[in-house]
Order: sequence, then C-alpha cells, then structure tokens
Amino acid sequence: GLELDRRLNMGKFRFSGNVTWLEGKITVDQSNINSQETGGHHVQLFNYGTFLTTDKVSVDKLVRRPAFTAYGELLYNVNENVSVSAVYRYTGPRFDSGYDETLGPYGALNQYRVRYYNLVDFNANWTISRSFDLGLRLENIFNEQYQEIIGFQTRSRGVYAKLSYRW
Repeated sequence: GLELDRRLNMGKFRFSGNVTWLEGKITVDQSNINSQETGGHHVQLFNYGTFLTTDKVSVDKLVRRPAFTAYGELLYNVNENVSVSAVYRYTGPRFDSGYDETLGPYGALNQYRVRYYNLVDFNANWTISRSFDLGLRLENIFNEQYQEIIGFQTRSRGVYAKLSYRW
C-alpha cells in the first residue's frame, strides 16, 4: 500500500488530508493446519467463506479493506478564539463476508460488495476562556446511507455540542 499525507498552513486557513491506496493478497496453506485441533473436519476461512480443500488457497482481495480512501479537512481560524472546519471522507468499495442462506447449512458464507461512501462533517470551536471551550459538530451532513460491515447500518446525521473545562 501507499499513503500520502499533507498539512498546509495558509494564514488563517489550514488544510490537512491524506489518501491511501491498498492492495493485498491472502494465501493459506493447508499444511499449516493442525488436523488434531480440527478433528479431521473441513476448515473454512471465515473472512472469505472459502474451504481449504486444496493445498493452497489464495484470495486477491482483503475483506473490509477498500483499495482507496481519502480524507480532507479545511479549517478556518475566524480569530484566535473561534475556528470552523469542513471535513470530507471517501471510502471506496470493498468486499465483506456474510451469511448467504442460498449456500445451504454448511459454511454459508459468501462475499458481498460493499459500496463506496462520501461523508461531510462540519465543526465549530470557541475558546471562551483559558478554562472553557465550546464546540459544535455536525456529522454526515447529507445523511449518507452507508455500511462499513455487511448487515450493520451506520449512524445517520448527528449533531453534537461539547462544553470543556480545563484546570
């Protein structure tokens, strides 16, 4: 894989971001399996749904790992006490394993394609005094419906307020 990361300060603005490219391959050799531990039963690779029926199994995609992700944040310092920022996150398509009733009762795991998603957030912070900060965060502003793991929905739009005290 390759990850690029950058932060730029431009007066009252600050940009930070990164992109990640990832490729992977999993190879499992049946000779590495202790047959005494398995009792002679078939071994299924849970993350891939594949049974070890040959000497080696190779899978050229990583479960739940997208090939491409990106993150960017643009922060604006209104003054020395107030800042606002916009955050963008992109997660590319990837594969996940999940139960598939059409495969029958034995190892009913299948590979499913999980679609990409884009998220946009907004943050505002105000340093009231040396001891107090007030923050507001809006997550998933456009209420993107997405999944990170098959079968589990993620949070929709959210609004958070925070009051911090330091001593």
